[in-house]
Amino acid sequence: LAATTPMAQVRLGDSLGVLVRLLDDLDRRQEADDLFEQNLAHFTGVAEMVGPILLARGRWRTSYGDLSAAIDDLGAAVQVADSAGDRPTRGEARSCLRQLRGRDSSAFDRAWEELRVPLPGWLRYLSDDDQLLGRVTEWAGLWVPADSEAYLEGHADLLLTDEAEAALEHLIDANPGTGLLESRLEILRAARSDGIGNA
Repeated sequence: LAATTPMAQVRLGDSLGVLVRLLDDLDRRQEADDLFEQNLAHFTGVAEMVGPILLARGRWRTSYGDLSAAIDDLGAAVQVADSAGDRPTRGEARSCLRQLRGRDSSAFDRAWEELRVPLPGWLRYLSDDDQLLGRVTEWAGLWVPADSEAYLEGHADLLLTDEAEAALEHLIDANPGTGLLESRLEILRAARSDGIGNA
């Protein structure tokens, strides 16, 4: 059952989080870590369950200051949830990573370098300028192709940028599951790479 319903996925992750915090309070951190390992082993190959477990463990490791391990888990949660189409878990994990980087970007960036991958835009840009966010939101709401194209052309200096793409990804993380914003992200990327008229 747990592997088949989104609510069960959330409940498992939340329940593990509560249980390991109780174990932490009793100075039984190794048992808490073992509990995560057992659940990850049990659900091996079931990406819909592994993502929420990694997210819970990343949050737990954040709580006791193990930055590198937290980044590893949260980054893995993003990848697993993305492959499973689990946008809520992906959004939460990405939000956790942004919060961690916002607390101490120097320490975060040093730990991230160990992954040997560049910072993605949604993590490089931690906050969104109000004017930019307003333009991105307005454009995302235009569904008539001619209107959308005209708006992009009129605001290309703001919208055809890494910052605008990051802002749209932040909106997706905060509003997962609809698919509407993701389709706008595809159009924005195509406009940036192939030109507005070809997007």
